[in-house]
Amino acid sequence: MRSVRFLLFGVFPLVAISCFIWSEIRQSIVLTGDWRDLTIVGRGYFCTLDEDGDRESYRSIRLGLNRDGTLCANVNGVLRPLEPHFSMPMICDRIEIRRDGIVLCTADGEDLPNTLGTISIEQFATGENNNSNWFADLDAARVVLEPGQSGAGYLMQHAAFQYCLPLTNKVVVGCGFAIVWVAMVVWSIWKESY
Repeated sequence: MRSVRFLLFGVFPLVAISCFIWSEIRQSIVLTGDWRDLTIVGRGYFCTLDEDGDRESYRSIRLGLNRDGTLCANVNGVLRPLEPHFSMPMICDRIEIRRDGIVLCTADGEDLPNTLGTISIEQFATGENNNSNWFADLDAARVVLEPGQSGAGYLMQHAAFQYCLPLTNKVVVGCGFAIVWVAMVVWSIWKESY
């Protein structure tokens, strides 16, 4: 009898509250301080090519350079070239990526940076899933845009996505209810055992 009551009043409500909390989790942008971290603020995706040549799109990437000096997205330890791709000189001491996608490289001893190319972003005719870092609808129509133009988002260097639970009234009440519920279940079980 005690185990049935524990399941009804303890486990099932906790599962329901866990599902509620999971539904409230959102992505937020965190400043990392690493030049390789690049995130789109607003609409759009970075486009890369996987091992089979298929296009995959990401909202937040970690940059890297392959052996040829091509600017790539590091996807699970594999360097995948960005589309459109361009090479970077190995003598770059500082790489800066502006909000509009222009990549600047400053070599040692130089005061002015050199423009290497532009990172473009894509939007999809089928809409976007803003809560996801990954989008792989290979049949979706794509529109290549410059960051910050025509409704596209802009780029933010030294930043990455992180999942968090926002502190809203709904979350505070839901979590508070969970704590009170667990305390009541533990108290009732403890009270019956003595």
